[in-house]
Amino acid sequence: MGFIDRVTGFLTGSDRSAYGTLQLPGRVELELPAVTLQLFYCEWGQGGEWDRFRAPDDLTVSVTPVGGEPLTIERGMPVSGEQPTQEGVYQFARLGKVVLPAPGRYVIEGTVADRHSPHLRIGR
Repeated sequence: MGFIDRVTGFLTGSDRSAYGTLQLPGRVELELPAVTLQLFYCEWGQGGEWDRFRAPDDLTVSVTPVGGEPLTIERGMPVSGEQPTQEGVYQFARLGKVVLPAPGRYVIEGTVADRHSPHLRIGR
């Protein structure tokens, strides 16, 4: 995948959910290749707020190989955005990245207080 493909995928959102979504609270077990996952927190909101959209403080997320220990989620440059739709404003914030050292089954879990359809997007 080239640089232009990666930028186009990020801007359209297709790369942000390349490996699926997880409604929160929730748990999913996925067969994944050895890649670097990008994790995004998303919800429906009012938008137009002066401050940058951020994941809530009570959000917990883990990525764990089946039978193993949780992997480190590396925080990076904060990225967030919003997109007005007929249903409201769709907001997202990048949580970080997780390096999957080997192909295999991974459990992704997340919890958060009740919000407006909160979910994780699991991308590349």
